[in-house]
Parts: sequence; structure tokens; C-alpha cells
Amino acid sequence: MGTIKYPLFGVCIAFMFLGAFAGVVSAKTIYVPDNYVKIQWAVDNASAGDTIIVRDGTYTENVDVNKRLTIQSENGPSRTIISSATGDVAFNVTADYVNISGFTIKNATGRTIIENHSFVRRAGHGILLSDVKYCDISNNTVSENNFGIFLSSSCNNMLVNNRALNNNFGIYLGSSSNSNTLMNNTANANSDCGISLYDLSNNTLLNNKALNNKYGIYLGFSSNNNTLMNNVVSNNKLGIFVFYSSNNNIFVNNVVSDNNYGISLQRRSSNNKVYLNNFINNTDHVTSVYLSPYSEGSANIWNSTSEIAYTYNGKTYTSYLGNYWDDYIDRDDEKDGIGDHPYLPVDSDKDKDYYPLIEPFENYFTPSENISAVRQPENPYPIGEEREKKKIPGFELALVISGLLATVYLLRVKG
Repeated sequence: MGTIKYPLFGVCIAFMFLGAFAGVVSAKTIYVPDNYVKIQWAVDNASAGDTIIVRDGTYTENVDVNKRLTIQSENGPSRTIISSATGDVAFNVTADYVNISGFTIKNATGRTIIENHSFVRRAGHGILLSDVKYCDISNNTVSENNFGIFLSSSCNNMLVNNRALNNNFGIYLGSSSNSNTLMNNTANANSDCGISLYDLSNNTLLNNKALNNKYGIYLGFSSNNNTLMNNVVSNNKLGIFVFYSSNNNIFVNNVVSDNNYGISLQRRSSNNKVYLNNFINNTDHVTSVYLSPYSEGSANIWNSTSEIAYTYNGKTYTSYLGNYWDDYIDRDDEKDGIGDHPYLPVDSDKDKDYYPLIEPFENYFTPSENISAVRQPENPYPIGEEREKKKIPGFELALVISGLLATVYLLRVKG
């Protein structure tokens, strides 16, 4: 019996191993309205891992997504519209690993009600991610909502290629929503903020556009250690607003143009690094207040903190680099592309760009140069292989390992 017991155990584990993969293989595709008339009915009848494809049309409903699903339109946001039925949340996501893509989402205009520090009613969100991780929200248009896309205590999510238009708030990352990536999104003509970060850390904003909003990009209330890179912030009342003890953020390779105020650093926001940005045609490039409206200066850093290799007019140099200011007029006797005297963004000795650029930052790097090591923080967002690995639940991974061990054991017993 002893020679049979362990092989039988191995066979059982092997069946568990195969069962795990059978669950993946059995994931099905559901069509709306073919299989179910409403998206919510499709969600209710789906199993974790299924894909729901929504055909062209306008769907007036509020969808609660409480399991791991992919929900996508068949032909893109111009053909598939989700209109909030009650003004509440159009897509309410409360599960990890949810993918939503290809919709126009509108008319979530209700107001959230909070009593005794608890939510009584969630409303006014086009897409709401609440206490979730590893969700992908992509290629959607959110318009005419109170909040277009809202993250609440949600981490490690991807928001890619979305358009937030004519909302009160375009894209809003709320308290404790850390380590998310916003990439290639456009926030345009929102009445308050285009992109807002509130009391959070370690988020990456890459290649986004914030245009024609009251505030283009807002970092407030202890939003620390975030990276804003390669963004265009234009035609806002206030381009980038850093407020109330928001520290150690990095702003690099952004174009800040045609705003009333380019960047404002306020109320104990310090040690932010601002370099290799273009400040062009703003009424005021910078406002900077550390303690109060009567105390100028913000104790921030206006150039790189390490030397960078760059090419200027066909020659290679290594130096610290600041920002390009279109109103900086000074000499460059060494012809290295760096002004001979500091630029003072405001009338304060605390704020100085010691290495102002003579030309826009893109003229300091040839197209063949790989400057991602300079521009990009280490592993700013989990994509591709790495992100897919994270999508394997721990239980399924354990079954996979157990199955492999069982197979090896069976082979050894047979031998």
C-alpha cells in the first residue's frame, strides 16, 4: 500500500493542476444584447475571467462590476454609449483585475453624500474604482459627469488613452490611491480639475494632456513622490498646482504653456524637483509660497540633482540641467546651452534655476540618444510580461506549482 499511496496523491494533485487550467480554458465570451439585453445582466451571469462584448448602441444603466471581467465595446466609444440611469455611478468597479475599454460614459451627475465619515450614497462618477488593484481602464471617453474617472483607495491600476471632457473633474485619484499609472490620457475643458491627485504617492503621469481646465494637473494634501513626465499642460487658468505639503515629486520633460500661471507650489510643498521642462507663454511661469500668502519662496529644486550627458549644437557635454524659460534673456559665453546666470522664477532667493536652458529641452538630445534613464523613474508602471505575471492569483499559482511537482514525482516513481 505504501508504494501506491504517494502516486495516488500525485495523481490527485495532477488533476487539480489540470482543473486549474480547465478553468482558464473555459472562460467564455458573452455578447450584449445578444445573450443578455443589459450589461448588468451579463455581469451577473458571468464567471470570473469571462469577457463581455457590448455591441453598438446606447445603454442607460448603472453597472456594478464585482468580479474579474473584461468589458469592452465592439466598435469603440463613438458607437457605444453608457448613460447613467440615475446620475449615480455608471461603472462601479469593486473587484481586482477588471478591464473596461471602448465606451463613452456620460450623465453621472449626482452628488456623493457622506455622513459621519461614511459614504451614504456614491454618485456622480463615470467610472469608479473602489479599493481595487490591477485594473485597466482604457480607450474610454468620459464626459458630462461630476467625476469622469475616480479612484478611491485603489492601487497599481492603469488608465490609458482615455479622454475626460466637459466634466467637473476629469480624472481624480483620491486618498491612498498609490502606484497607479496614467498614460496618454487627455483631460480637456473640465470646469474644475483636469487631473487631480489627492493625498497619495508613487503615481506616474506619462504623456498626458491637460488642456482648457481651471486646474490642469493638481497635486494636493500630502501627495508625495509622484512623477509627472512628458505631459502637455496648456491653456488652463493654473497649469500645475502643488498644494499643502506635497513633497518630493518629480516634474520632468513637461511642456507648460499658455496658462495664466504655469506652476504653483504652495503651503509647505518642498523638495519637489522641477527640471528639463519648457515654460512658454504663461502669464506668470511660477507662483511660489511656502508658509503663507505673505511668505514668498517654496524651497524646491529647479534643476537636476545629478549631472546629465546631453548634446547641444553637435557637441556633447555633461552638466546639471534646469528648465527652459521663454523670458530668460542672458548670455551663454561657453556656448553649452546653459545660461551664465541663474533664473529666478519668483522674487525669492529660495527659488533659483541655477542651470537655465537657452533652448527648449528637446534640443539637448539627439533622436538617436536613449535618454529614458534620465527621464523615466525605475519601473514606473507594470506592463507587459510583468503585469501579466501579477494577474495570476496566488491560489492558481499554487496549483500550477503543485501540479508540476506531482508530474515530476510520478515520472520518478514510474522510473
